[in-house]
Amino acid sequence: MSWTPPTRTANGTTLRNLAGYVIYFGRNPSALTRSVQIADVRTTKYVVRGLSPGTWYFVVTAYTRSGTQSVPSNVARKTIP
Repeated sequence: MSWTPPTRTANGTTLRNLAGYVIYFGRNPSALTRSVQIADVRTTKYVVRGLSPGTWYFVVTAYTRSGTQSVPSNVARKTIP
């Protein structure tokens, strides 16, 4: 997965306290039950390893140092042969 780091908050002000990202993923786009936390704001790519064959769905959120989490990105889909 890859993403563009956010630069603004939901109300349009400059984002100054970005702390990292969370990738949520699962076999059902309505039930993304697994997650990976990335605590490095410079990271904009990540490979989720060890997925079994089938279709997987993913979203990314950003979070701040105070723990506020953004709304999820659009859902991405990947089929593992």
